[in-house]
Amino acid sequence: MIIDAQRQRLMKKILSSVSQEEVKHIIDTVMRELDDQKINGYSIVLFVDKMTVELEQLNPMDKTVDEWASIKTARMYFNQIRRRLETEPFHKN
Repeated sequence: MIIDAQRQRLMKKILSSVSQEEVKHIIDTVMRELDDQKINGYSIVLFVDKMTVELEQLNPMDKTVDEWASIKTARMYFNQIRRRLETEPFHKN
């Protein structure tokens, strides 16, 4: 449940971001928080995958130009994170 709440907050922050750097900073902050909370690696992968799916399901016609730019940045960044998670060993709880 905590992870779902973090995902919802993250989505709101992504949509209100004003730059690519801000989007990446927000995502990095949440990923660090998950790691600090000792969330297991599998759950982190699920978090990233769910965020990616939610971002992909958004309709550009329903978003402003700035929101859509932030969505595209977040999608690309989550794809990079996902590839990195595939190559790094998960931490253990």
